[in-house]
Amino acid sequence: METKHTNIAVTIQTLLENKKVFVFFKKPNSTGVNLIIQKDIHLYTTTSYDESGFVFAPFDSREKTILFPKAQSDYSIFKLLNKKEIELNKNQVDSTGKAKYVTLLRKAIAFIKVGNADKIVLSRLLNKSYNKETIGLVYESLLQAYPTAYVYIWHHPKVGLWMGATPEKLLEMHDGKFSTMSLAGTQLFTDAIEWETKEKEEQKWVTSFIRKQLKPIVTELEISESFTKKAGHLAHICTEIKGELFADFGIKDLVFSLHPTPAVCGTPRTIATAFILENEGYNRAFYTGFLGEVNQESKTELYVNLRCMQLSNGKAKLYVGGGITKDSLAEKEWEETVVKSAVLGQSLE
Repeated sequence: METKHTNIAVTIQTLLENKKVFVFFKKPNSTGVNLIIQKDIHLYTTTSYDESGFVFAPFDSREKTILFPKAQSDYSIFKLLNKKEIELNKNQVDSTGKAKYVTLLRKAIAFIKVGNADKIVLSRLLNKSYNKETIGLVYESLLQAYPTAYVYIWHHPKVGLWMGATPEKLLEMHDGKFSTMSLAGTQLFTDAIEWETKEKEEQKWVTSFIRKQLKPIVTELEISESFTKKAGHLAHICTEIKGELFADFGIKDLVFSLHPTPAVCGTPRTIATAFILENEGYNRAFYTGFLGEVNQESKTELYVNLRCMQLSNGKAKLYVGGGITKDSLAEKEWEETVVKSAVLGQSLE
């Protein structure tokens, strides 16, 4: 695999102008930015996850997962230089869509309080304009803003253009052994974070769900103590989970035991999903789906598609959400989504 020192932003603009199928992605804390270019413009999909390549999957697991097959792709690595975090402009608050979202949040809180669910993850869209000539620069700004995240830009002319920086790994698997994480709660990062009971309980539900889902397919399971995980200007509660699959199970079994997790959907999963599909008011598409490499040198590494945006014809849709429980306060949950969307929004300006 060739290592390049060419300007990433310029390369992205060239690929887009030539309508290439490609993905740039940087793994957490890495100084290498990977580029995969598909050699043709065919829209490949997978249902088995037996192939080797890069997958991009939607929130709705009934829909198809897109695959860039390794055999049909060229690979290279770009060097990330001058890595530094971008400061958040806390004075920049966009209140677009507040009334509608707060009404939805209150409906969910009432639904939960009567015992229908423990948690529902609700999201909203924020629309912003962008300059098509600076898409590469937007991606470079996200690389700088999120050094500890998985930062990507994905394009297929038959599907669209997506970009994001996610703190959450869905799973990593190698020779039957795997690791995943339970993630919940959001605050601005400081050196003295204190988590509230609501956030701690929410994180325990995610951990409990993962444990229950994995129990039938694993021979052993190791669950860490929870800790604060930094993601750009934000922090979350995180628990690391490791294990080994029974020989009869593979990547597909592991993926769909976990996806969608309570961190992006809620609990119970079926009830939360039904509430989202009925009330959220739009198609999440690839937001809260997952993406990453499968069966690359016996290793699979997938990330949940959070902190992301869809770009088309000068208009960007920013996706942002949060977990709602019986103890949630609608106004506070709104403010959390404002904080989550801030760096993505700044990157477009």
